[in-house]
Amino acid sequence: CRRDITGMIRFHNALQGAPQRCVYEADGFVVFARGDRGILAINKTEEWQHPRIWTWGLKQGRYHCQIHDWDMDVRGDMFDFAISPREAQMWLYAG
Repeated sequence: CRRDITGMIRFHNALQGAPQRCVYEADGFVVFARGDRGILAINKTEEWQHPRIWTWGLKQGRYHCQIHDWDMDVRGDMFDFAISPREAQMWLYAG
């Protein structure tokens, strides 16, 4: 019944079978695109991370984090966002 676990399952079920590609990589930090409507970011470091990702192949518009219940608007060819230390974010396209 944990909100974060149910969100992770929802992300997995929505994107099951979608191709995955790395869009940002650094020591202890990675961002993957899942198909054209999912973004997964994992920060294993003790520092805030501020990736700039290329949005090619991703739908433009609102994404909703399935773990934290936040929204972000992905627009343009490049997109900047932040992820706190020792966190994961699972963004699913919401329109």
